[in-house]
Amino acid sequence: MPLHSLAQAMLDVYNALPPPEDIGVEAARARSRQMSLLAPRGPDVGAVEEGIARRAHAGLPVRIYLPAGPASAPRPVLV
Repeated sequence: MPLHSLAQAMLDVYNALPPPEDIGVEAARARSRQMSLLAPRGPDVGAVEEGIARRAHAGLPVRIYLPAGPASAPRPVLV
């Protein structure tokens, strides 16, 4: 499956730049902030839920961003 054209374009720009270790932490952070401005705006967040995902004897903090709109609509998941 090919990468989405916008994602590929962003990776092409990023890969043409010097690697982060060559420009230093502050410059790499600034570049990351600038790159994030190229991405399209995501859906509006309707609610945020925080909790703990429990498994056996461990717990992992989780934050769930729920989109605005009807709860019955299909929703993507990113882990």
